[in-house]
Amino acid sequence: MAIDLQDDMVFLGAASSVEEGMTLCEKDKPDIVLMDIQMPDVDGITGTRMIKERFPEVHVLIVTGHTEPALVARGAEAGASGFLPKQTPVTEILRAVRTASDGEMLVPASVLAAVLEEARAASKGAPADQRGLTERELEVLALLGQGFDANTIAKRLTIQLSTCRGHIKSILRKLGAHSQLEAVVTATREGIIAPGASAR
Repeated sequence: MAIDLQDDMVFLGAASSVEEGMTLCEKDKPDIVLMDIQMPDVDGITGTRMIKERFPEVHVLIVTGHTEPALVARGAEAGASGFLPKQTPVTEILRAVRTASDGEMLVPASVLAAVLEEARAASKGAPADQRGLTERELEVLALLGQGFDANTIAKRLTIQLSTCRGHIKSILRKLGAHSQLEAVVTATREGIIAPGASAR
């Protein structure tokens, strides 16, 4: 009801299982999926991976009662765009849907910092392969890793928002990532960026 009351949103349906959700995605082609972490057939992270593999253009927000770093890291690897606590007010859910629809990641700053620190600790310590990223893309990636959105990054680097979004698309492609969250976790684990590192 809350979604349908918005001028810029349409509620397409609810699924009681990941399998049913996959069917709805096939039929209705949603922009956003809100995925409960606890589902009757497979868990929400597995469900997220299934949806992203079949429908890579769909943004998935995982709804959970826990946002411990290990869980967020697994969700990032599955391609989730972000996490929402189950007690999130409706107004914040609507804001999160709009944020995710723009391709932005949605993770509390303190949780993101902990996730990236774990990713850094899990790295092999080998010299980083830059994956063909340009200097500007590395700057954008470092700022994404600090939790900044595309609009803020564009202002900080004094570039157009469309240019910044183009850099982000290129970063995701080069890292083989399905979301900004997955990109920063992957880049941190591979030593491309360091947690909390500032762009030049």
